[in-house]
Amino acid sequence: MPPTRDSSRQFVGALRAAFPDFRYEILGQWQDGGTHVFYVEATGTMSGDFMGMPASGKAATWREAHIARVADSKLAEHWAVVDQLGMLQQLGFVPPMDAPPS
Repeated sequence: MPPTRDSSRQFVGALRAAFPDFRYEILGQWQDGGTHVFYVEATGTMSGDFMGMPASGKAATWREAHIARVADSKLAEHWAVVDQLGMLQQLGFVPPMDAPPS
């Protein structure tokens, strides 16, 4: 996705449509000057299609780390590390690592 405000809005809208009960719990947050770090736990139930995946009806919990640089009171840069593998395993799109090959 292009790094624009509209792209961010579209992504969040699609996420909220697919996971209507989506929520973050902030586990930790730190700031050093204009750099902000957030460590969060995300939860949600996939009741709608998302990024080419059909609704699974399953709930998932995963963790994310976000680093943001703020300049002139605006978000200038953002990086994230998301446990997408864990999320996809819980939603049933990827088999667990200990599962035998099929």
